[in-house]
Amino acid sequence: SDLVGDSDEADGDDFDIRRVALSNNGTSLFAFIDVNGSINYSDSTEYYRLFIDKNSSTGNTTTPESGSGIAVSYDFRVQVNASLCYVFNYTEEFTNISGCRIENGSNAIELDISMEDINVSGGDSINITFETGSASQSYDFAPDYRSFLSYTFSNITSGETEPNVTLNAPIHLFNTSLSAVNFNWTVVDLDTGNLSCNLTIDDVINASDIIAENSTATNYTVTGFIGGSHNWSVACNDSSATNTSAVWSFFIVTGPTASNITIAANTSIITIAWPAVSGADSYNIFITDSWSGGFSSVPNASGITDLNWSDSEANASATRYYRVGVNRGNVNSTGNVTLGKIRHALDADFNLIAPQVNVTIWELNNGSNGGLDLQINLADCISTIYRYNYTLSMWGALVYETDDDIWLPATGSDNFTSLQPVEGYFFENAAACNVTYVGIVPVNNVSYSLSADYSLIGWYSQQQTTIGQDSVYGQHFVTTPSEAITALIRYNTVTDTYETNRHYTGWGWWPPAAYADFTTLDPGRAYWADTSAAATWVHEP
Repeated sequence: SDLVGDSDEADGDDFDIRRVALSNNGTSLFAFIDVNGSINYSDSTEYYRLFIDKNSSTGNTTTPESGSGIAVSYDFRVQVNASLCYVFNYTEEFTNISGCRIENGSNAIELDISMEDINVSGGDSINITFETGSASQSYDFAPDYRSFLSYTFSNITSGETEPNVTLNAPIHLFNTSLSAVNFNWTVVDLDTGNLSCNLTIDDVINASDIIAENSTATNYTVTGFIGGSHNWSVACNDSSATNTSAVWSFFIVTGPTASNITIAANTSIITIAWPAVSGADSYNIFITDSWSGGFSSVPNASGITDLNWSDSEANASATRYYRVGVNRGNVNSTGNVTLGKIRHALDADFNLIAPQVNVTIWELNNGSNGGLDLQINLADCISTIYRYNYTLSMWGALVYETDDDIWLPATGSDNFTSLQPVEGYFFENAAACNVTYVGIVPVNNVSYSLSADYSLIGWYSQQQTTIGQDSVYGQHFVTTPSEAITALIRYNTVTDTYETNRHYTGWGWWPPAAYADFTTLDPGRAYWADTSAAATWVHEP
């Protein structure tokens, strides 16, 4: 076949002419045939024919050599093969009456034909019919011999025609999860110069005066799209006219921007809920038990059409993380909210811990506030939660009332009713047990005020972080004023002793030999911070 994608059958169903345009400058007729395919000029046995039929034509209506049974009325036939162009009168079928000029292109034929040779004037109306063929096969007519469409141009006037803009990508009704979209279009014009184009997105001109090379694809990338449906079009102009393309639409698929997680009372069943996402066909759930291991690209649950999902196997690991994704067509997008379930093992007596996720409710249940109920696997194992008030240099306490299953401030601790992120607490336990809580994994930095002495801080993170030489492991305690923390102290529940790691200005952290294994900060663990002055610490989760 002489056209990429064209069939070798006589009907030429696969042949696709995108546009045929005629214009004249008073002496020459310019014919432009733009195709979806590739023009082959290399084989002299293959050719392209343009039949020109004037409105007053009494031309030949006999069947051409193709044997296809199609009658073609024409006054003149223009034949192109092997990069040569000829013009024939219908009465002299095999006699070339004139030569014509051809511009070779990979996907277009541009002809320059003398108007005098074909007896066409500026006010004529003409029809043109296009066919391809070879000496060894039937012709392929375009676009379809069964309807045998002709391209009609009435009252041809001097000068150039308006440019034709074809949108290429993103295709109409395209779905993508990317917030940056590359727009691609082609503008074709009989004017051989470059054209100026405006890109319109969502009915507003996004970019203007984009230089587009004639008959060559133009690319322009726009970033920052939000989720949902968008439309786009392109308008291009040459020296005399402006033309606008069709309007196509595309859809940015995004995951939920908010989600929440709950744990059923006295059970290990986790329920995740999220708001509806416009355009979603269904939802996916991604699960991992290891934060450092990340999430698989394959969802653990898919095809969900409800706005919630429950995990009855959440107790299988101490930590479990969830993300909600959206499916639309063949595109999936995962939300930027990660939910977590954390289970801490607590020893009998005292434990120095801190929440490592942003719990849904920080205020503890006092029987009337709908506050947080700590989920424990052994009834009444936690008796008291202590918080150090460094402003008053005293401890506050929340006491668990076993008869009512509520938390009440101890005498003198009236302001201690809730937990806080980046704050450490002593849990006093009557027995060893597990405590479980759920919440959103923090991603934003948190500023925390440190006293000019000791502060009880929590490692509000999912990552175990190594501390040592700052140039090797990074500075994890960026303070104002700089390097205000001089030591970190952790509590060893086994030995009931404190262990230290000291910071050396300009170098980093180095533990005493007795605590050589104190080189990491552990998620959910709390530490005493010894400071040289009051400071602000910016914690990066």
